Order: sequence, then structure tokens, then C-alpha cells
Amino acid sequence: MELIRVCNANSLFKYAARHLVRKRDQPLWEHVLNPENTFRRPLIDQVVQTALSETQDADDVSTTVRASWQPTCPTSSSNFWRRSFWKILCSAITETCRTC
Repeated sequence: MELIRVCNANSLFKYAARHLVRKRDQPLWEHVLNPENTFRRPLIDQVVQTALSETQDADDVSTTVRASWQPTCPTSSSNFWRRSFWKILCSAITETCRTC
């Protein structure tokens, strides 16, 4: 939690996003996805743009998607996550097919 707080205070959202995805901590996800969190949007942007696109671990993606589909996650964020997830998934499949 402290690392997220320091990253938010210094606009280091990319590092916070990587930490969130790799840690796979549902209570931590609930904290950062809370609608009261003023840093939620830039953090979500970096999770999608950086952390998820860098990971090679299906469990990282699975945990992230599960966190975004929780009832505490606002509908607009859920829709954003779903669109982003499919974009990343399609990109990963395309990349895999290029190497076949």
C-alpha cells in the first residue's frame, strides 16, 4: 500500500501499475479502484498501456481482469477495462500468430 501511495504522490503510475499487476493482491486492487481514489484513472491507463502489455503471465492478466469486474468497480471503469482487455488479448494473439 505504501508503494502505491508514494507512486501516486510522485506521478509514477507506470511503476505502480506494474506492481499491482505482479502482486495480484485483490484488497490492494479494491483500494486503488475505489471511486474515491483521485489517481484511479491514470493508474488504470498505465495498467492497460504498460503493465498488462508487458506481462507474459496469464495469472497476472486473470487477476487484473477479476479485480476490474468487482461490484465496487464503477460501470464506466468496467467497460473501459473490458475494451482494453480485449485489445490486449487480440494484440497478444496476433503477435503469437506472427511467430507461428
